[in-house]
Amino acid sequence: MNAILWSDDGVARIEFENGTLHGDDYFTCTVRMVIDGEEWEPINLEMIEPYRADMLGFFEEIARGAARGWDGENRWVSEFSQLHLTALSSGTGTVTMRVYARWKPDYESERRGVMEVSPEAVERLGERMRHFLRMETGHRFRGVRNGAA
Repeated sequence: MNAILWSDDGVARIEFENGTLHGDDYFTCTVRMVIDGEEWEPINLEMIEPYRADMLGFFEEIARGAARGWDGENRWVSEFSQLHLTALSSGTGTVTMRVYARWKPDYESERRGVMEVSPEAVERLGERMRHFLRMETGHRFRGVRNGAA
């Protein structure tokens, strides 16, 4: 099973694949990205349950607001800070997803990019992530929305 967020032009994508739940708490997956026309090196994410719930909460939150928009930034960071996603939407029909990635073990290699996605694509991904992460609902960490730390 995988979950893919496609850009409006069908060129850029963020693809979550090989999701595996180890026991009740530990989850791993691979993230493949094509941003700005370039395929990035895959990232292998590892997450305990609170980070998995935060990830799902992020995608649920942006899916709920994708069509009408929201104020400020909506951000998500993976457990070991390898992948950072920042979503912006003014309600004009497009969600801007800023992507920042860096790779273990030294975190010195990094990339940044931007993709534009439709509200419908974000809504589809929000639903798909529930199945991919094997959770019924997500829960955001406190203080992560709209630029708060």
